[in-house]
Amino acid sequence: MPSYRVKSPPPRRLRRQIEKIPPETVYLSTATLVVVPDTLTQQWSTEILKHIQDNVLNYHIVSKPTQPLPSIRALMKTDILLLSHSRFAKEDDDGCIESRGYTSICRCYNSAENCVCQITRSPLMRIHWKRLIIDEGHILGQGITRLVSLAGKLRVERRWCVTGTLSNHMMGMELGMSQTSSTDIDGNITPPEDIPNRKPEQLDLKRLGSILIDFLHVPPLYNIDIWNRYIVKPYTDNIHGAMSSLRSIMTLMIRHRPLDIEMDVKLPPLHTKTVVLRPTKLNRISINVIIAMVASNAVLSQRCEQDYFFHPSQVKARDEVVRNLLLSAFHFTGTSVEEVLYTLRFAEEGLQEQVKRKYSKEDVKMLEDAVAHLKEAVGDLDWRTLAVRRDPESKELSSQEMGISNLKRN
Repeated sequence: MPSYRVKSPPPRRLRRQIEKIPPETVYLSTATLVVVPDTLTQQWSTEILKHIQDNVLNYHIVSKPTQPLPSIRALMKTDILLLSHSRFAKEDDDGCIESRGYTSICRCYNSAENCVCQITRSPLMRIHWKRLIIDEGHILGQGITRLVSLAGKLRVERRWCVTGTLSNHMMGMELGMSQTSSTDIDGNITPPEDIPNRKPEQLDLKRLGSILIDFLHVPPLYNIDIWNRYIVKPYTDNIHGAMSSLRSIMTLMIRHRPLDIEMDVKLPPLHTKTVVLRPTKLNRISINVIIAMVASNAVLSQRCEQDYFFHPSQVKARDEVVRNLLLSAFHFTGTSVEEVLYTLRFAEEGLQEQVKRKYSKEDVKMLEDAVAHLKEAVGDLDWRTLAVRRDPESKELSSQEMGISNLKRN
C-alpha cells in the first residue's frame, strides 16, 4: 500500500522518561470521508442506494458511537466512509485523534513497560484521505468547535463544505451589487450619493471567514484578523476595491443559480380552489360569544386604561383569546358558562347606565348585539353542554343560577 512517513514531534516534559516514538506511517487513499449529522445518516444511505449501482462503490456506514471503525486495510479498499457526528466525536473522546501511541501525561504512574495509558492511534489519522465532505457545513462557521478542530487535524487532499443555509444575507449581497449608479473598470461599485447599508451582511462574512480559515485552510487567509481587515471591513465600509476582493473569494463557492434550477426542474401547474365551509350552530354561537366579549370589553372600558383588551399590558390575554377564536370553529367554545354570565351582567349594567356613561350610538348598538349573542349562548343547552366538556372543573348551572328562565333546546 502506498504510504509516507511523518516524523514524530519531540515529547513534552514528562514525569518519567519514555522511549522515542518512531515515525508514523500514513497511507495514501482514494477514499472519501463524509461526516454528516446523526439524523441524516439514513438519508445519505438511501441516496447512495438510489444513485449508485450495486458492486460499483465499496462504502461503509458508521453511525452509532459504539460501532467500531473499519481497519486500515479495510479503509484502503473503501471508496466512501460515511461517519456520523457522534461517532466522529467519539474518536476525540477516546483520545485517538491526538495520540500517537502514547499519552502526553502518564496517569497510571507505572513503569514504562507496564504503562496502561497507551492509546491506539485512530485509523482516521493513519490515512491521507482523497476528500473530506462535511454535510450541513454551516455549523463550521460558529467558531472553533470540536467538529472544526477534529476536521482540521485530518490529512486530506480536498475539503468540501456542503450546506444549503450558509447565511441569511448572501442573496442580499448580490442585490446590493446592483443597487448602484456607476461601476468602475474593476467592477467596483461607487455610488455617488446613497451608500448601501452592509452591516447586516457583516456577521455572514465572519461566518464564511471561519469556514475558509479553520476548515478549508485557504491561503493567504491564515487567521480571522486578516479576513476581517482585508475583506469584512472594506466591504462593510464600501471601500474602493472591496467588491473585487470579495468576488475573488466567492469563486470558491459552487451553487445553483435560480435560473438553472428553473430550467432543470419543471414544477406542475398549481391550482387553488377555495372551499367555504358553513359553520354549524355551535360553531356560530361560540364565535359570536368570543366576539361579543371583545366588543363589550371595548365599550365598557371606553377603549382606554389597562382594562381595555388592546392595551399593551394585555398582550398575553389577547393572544389567548385570538387562539380560542381560531379553535372555536372546531367544536371548542373557548369560554365557560361562568365567564359568559360574568360578561353578560356587566354588559347589561352598561346598557342601563348608557346615558350616564355617555356612550355613542355605535357603542350602544354594539353592546346590545353583544348582550343578544351572550343570552343566546347561555340559553342553548347544547352549547352549555359543550362548554362544560371543555372545562371539566365547570359545572352545569340551573336556570335560577343563570337568571334566565324558560331555557329551551334550539
